[in-house]
Amino acid sequence: MILIFTQSFEETTCDVIAWLIYLKKEVVRINLDKDICNLFHIELSSNEVNRIKFCVADHEIDVSEVTAFWYRRGGYFKILTGTIELTRFFSQKTLKFSKEISQNLQEESYFLSSFINKNLVSLLPNINSAETASPNKLNVLTEANKVGLLIPPTLITNRKEDVINFKVKHKSIITKAINESLHFSDDDAFYSVYTEEILTFDNIPNTFFPSLFQKKLEKEYEIRTFYLWGEFYSMAIFSQEIEQTKVDFRKYSKEIPNRYVPYDLPKTISMKLKRLMDNLKLNSGSIDLVYTKDEDYYFLEVNPVGQFAMVSEPCNYYLEKIVAQKLSENEK
Repeated sequence: MILIFTQSFEETTCDVIAWLIYLKKEVVRINLDKDICNLFHIELSSNEVNRIKFCVADHEIDVSEVTAFWYRRGGYFKILTGTIELTRFFSQKTLKFSKEISQNLQEESYFLSSFINKNLVSLLPNINSAETASPNKLNVLTEANKVGLLIPPTLITNRKEDVINFKVKHKSIITKAINESLHFSDDDAFYSVYTEEILTFDNIPNTFFPSLFQKKLEKEYEIRTFYLWGEFYSMAIFSQEIEQTKVDFRKYSKEIPNRYVPYDLPKTISMKLKRLMDNLKLNSGSIDLVYTKDEDYYFLEVNPVGQFAMVSEPCNYYLEKIVAQKLSENEK
């Protein structure tokens, strides 16, 4: 049985599962944003192999029967805690602390879920885990620099004065999220925080929440690379040909789409990226790079659970098939 942890809206997971079914593999998908775990059975012993069972969405999973594991995305289990039944078991005085009790149960749930994730990863052929799914981007930049990759000059500050001096030094600068970009929606529209160039300081207060600023790179083109078990599948994005996408290619233009083409990374760059992924304990992820007008490669970030369909389809890589094949070929 191949086990997949993902989220309900994740369409790429559906494509991989379709290939697994074609390959005649038994596969169980668990949507961590919706499915609730209602049964745990864990036995730890000095003399026997650990026994781990859990039930999610009517699937009873015995870890000993799982042959490969893919952590696509989603965080940790939603565990049925019975907090809505607190009135049956606790006095009115105790109910005053329901917030604290609920917090404690959430922490207990996290440790249970983390234990299962760790065992799935340590025992089985796997693609990523919940523990490595969201690395600190500042740590990643530091590690990238250590392996010899170029990174953009970066400043994190909460002072306007520092930003002004940074812009004087580097001429053009951008700002973006320190961790993940904010996304939200209402009935009328979808909203997202993008990378933006700092053109004026008029509306910036003297102090503000700590924010990340980088030198704006003079791009020739951008590169999105999907990395899987030592292999690179890369795509060049000619975002500089359209004004709307020059700073952030995610500001897609439906009228004039960016041009995407398959791309071969230089061996020196792929070797450094491989070393970086090993150091981060990642065997898969979407990597963003920039090739500048000075003919240099700059590393921007890696997202272990980043979308790869955007690379697969334009470049005819059939990455969904490759993921399914890798899981099948490497089964325990």
